[in-house]
Amino acid sequence: MKRLSLILLTCLLVAACRMDVEYCNTPHPHRGHVKFNFNWSSEFTQHPQYMDVKAQRVVMHNYYLFETTTLATGNDSTRVIESPDLDVDTLQLVNPADSGHHVLHLRAGEYEFLAYNGHREGFNMIGDTISEPITNDLGIVGPDYVGWRDRNPYSDYLVTADTLHLFSATGHVNIPLDITGDPLYTINFTPRALTQVVNINFTMKPKESGIVVDSIICCMSGVCRSMLISTGEVFFREKTYKVLYKPTFSQDPKYMETFAVKGNIRVPGIVPSKSSGSSTGPGVLQVNIHIHFTDSKNVVHHRILEGSINLYNTLSQTPSLKMSEGGEMAIQTAPTITLNIDNIMQLTRDKIESEPDVNIDKWVDHTPIGVDF
Repeated sequence: MKRLSLILLTCLLVAACRMDVEYCNTPHPHRGHVKFNFNWSSEFTQHPQYMDVKAQRVVMHNYYLFETTTLATGNDSTRVIESPDLDVDTLQLVNPADSGHHVLHLRAGEYEFLAYNGHREGFNMIGDTISEPITNDLGIVGPDYVGWRDRNPYSDYLVTADTLHLFSATGHVNIPLDITGDPLYTINFTPRALTQVVNINFTMKPKESGIVVDSIICCMSGVCRSMLISTGEVFFREKTYKVLYKPTFSQDPKYMETFAVKGNIRVPGIVPSKSSGSSTGPGVLQVNIHIHFTDSKNVVHHRILEGSINLYNTLSQTPSLKMSEGGEMAIQTAPTITLNIDNIMQLTRDKIESEPDVNIDKWVDHTPIGVDF
């Protein structure tokens, strides 16, 4: 009986050792060897020099965080930021003359890899959630917006980053046990933009002669703040914010008496208004139009025409987001969308007017009467 018990105990120990052979922490190298490769699409004429790479083992969890270069120049460098291993050989250069890459030792097993440009750009990240910073200080938003008159005070302003958010995620990848380091296991990433480009176009038409448009400031509301970088999903049920931007404008070559106004913002996504009759809240575009004109007494007047338009119908026709499975998150409908506002804005010296068509979104005037700027 004792002999049988001893045999059973020995078998259990051997089985346990075999099951966990690739996960143990002993000095022998029960690890796989990997390198990272980035495939950049033609849309990125410039891309970050560095990307962060998270490696999360699915079974018997281990977590690594690396910073790696993205250029295949033969002198790539990778830095370990976080690792479960305490030994210094977690990062080892293997066959540099042949591979031209720094090769990483990871404990063997099944992993999910996520590449993104992160800590160098100072993005606000908690776990896998990335969030744009917010402010109510227009000086932080930018000196070009000082003097902005806000008619939609429901929320704060989002400070959109100058650096493009990029990410690339893999499915489950099995990193096999390998002692020699040859051949290497290549993890391929194809980065794409995390945020969505939203083009916003509309037309202005002066109704009175002598009106000169000097500049335009726009503000889009209903902008989501946070996304999951592992999936690209958007937290659309959370509080939304506003984004200021300065569009370009020029005389329409087809209709010289009108101005074509074009602008774009890069954001996680836009949530529309719940009602077509709302003038505040999400889904509303505000405008401040700086004009000047000379009156009959040869006096020059500088004024700011203020208006807004609820893009309820426009965003219904061209939505920015759609619900993901489960309905708790949203995904972008496309990497780029274009919101063409059908209602032509009518400009007078004192106010903004809307076309009378009842089936399209309408401009609403907020201009103080006869006040020079």
